[in-house]
Amino acid sequence: MKLRNHVILTTCIVYSVTGNVIGACAAAAGSLLPAAVGKKYHRYSHFIWPWFLVTGLAWYLLRVVEYRPLPLYITFFLLSGAVLHILTDILSDAGIPALSPEGEKYALGLYKSGTRWETITLTGLLAVFGCFAFWQGYLSADHVMTQIKLLAAF
Repeated sequence: MKLRNHVILTTCIVYSVTGNVIGACAAAAGSLLPAAVGKKYHRYSHFIWPWFLVTGLAWYLLRVVEYRPLPLYITFFLLSGAVLHILTDILSDAGIPALSPEGEKYALGLYKSGTRWETITLTGLLAVFGCFAFWQGYLSADHVMTQIKLLAAF
């Protein structure tokens, strides 16, 4: 999937699940991490298990720490964006390494990156998650205005 599409889809997924603009923006930035880390070592940067491990650790710390520091909160969403990047790569024909960085790749093969099938897949996923955000009430004027005020205060 093209990087811009990773950013768009990650933003939509995180916002539709959390209703949180700051978290969605951090996740969007985090969706660029596997590509930034893996220019030369793509198989290693897209090996999902280490990303799951550190994301899970950040989530655990957010749950046990009574005072939730902003850097930890942002870190969790950055890492979540990286995980979403890798998970969405499973949809393409390129796939991701499943059991080891040098091992066999797992791919659903719905599209080849850069083709119209990528655009069709992206549009369908955006429609699904957009409907979910609407159903949750995250697209209401009140919720959106509250999130914009939080973002402005940030």
